[in-house]
Amino acid sequence: MNLKTRIRAAVLTPAEAQIAGYILDHGEAVMEMKLQDFAAAVHVSRSTVIRLMHALGLSGWKELKVELGQWLRLCQDPGHSVDVNLPFSPEDDSGQIAARLARLYQDTLQEMLEVLDHDQLEAALRILEKADCTYVVTAYHNLSMAANFSDKLLSIGKRIQAATSVQTQDFLCCNARSQDAVVFISYSGTYHPLAELIDKAARQGAKLILITGSEDDRFDDRIHARLRLCGRESRLGRMAQFASDMEVHFLLDILYGSLLNRLQGTGQGDRMARGGQLIKSGVSDYKGTY
Repeated sequence: MNLKTRIRAAVLTPAEAQIAGYILDHGEAVMEMKLQDFAAAVHVSRSTVIRLMHALGLSGWKELKVELGQWLRLCQDPGHSVDVNLPFSPEDDSGQIAARLARLYQDTLQEMLEVLDHDQLEAALRILEKADCTYVVTAYHNLSMAANFSDKLLSIGKRIQAATSVQTQDFLCCNARSQDAVVFISYSGTYHPLAELIDKAARQGAKLILITGSEDDRFDDRIHARLRLCGRESRLGRMAQFASDMEVHFLLDILYGSLLNRLQGTGQGDRMARGGQLIKSGVSDYKGTY
């Protein structure tokens, strides 16, 4: 796990997060500092810095500098690391673009594995496995991935619907039941109806899963499982949603693959075969799906 991933995965106070951000932003200078010099530079006590080290799972200042040095070398190696926001330049030909995107996807998937919280994943799987019906609430470019996820779950006999408009999202959240699950996908966590929709679904007693790259914890008292995305892309500075699309798609495939594996393991072949028939005949003919 590289230092940046370690910081993202850690549970930090706002003050600790600010200090960690300083380390990444001023890495070369930090490498030359002693502990007391760094504490003075960020205007905190030595003990505060030491607490940050422990929160990151590091033994102390010396180990931090080892990890920081590795991170800096990774950033300086153009053959290994690709700018997540601008992965290629106008001068690159199609072969270079292909190579850079391949590297970007490799880096993205590796980082996803490193930040994946297996306890939260297991909680989400239990919810989806027991849900009478699952609703997926998202918007914009995530809609196509939500539809793909829905088709896959239908193929194994799980009842699911992806909301395709704000009106549909509102209707589903207001009518979800305690035995249903609602999956919210918002990469940045800033989708403007999100807070209101989560409140409405929570009041109905539905089990809620949030997939996001946001660190905002204001929904945690209503969410039953939170699946983290790396959240590396800038909302404004990115060329396109290459990494974020990969993160969402990968996480949804983990959920689908795990559910598929569990159904196979419980001998529910008839249910899976019925799901396959729904896809072949067209879900519009299956009135029990929605």
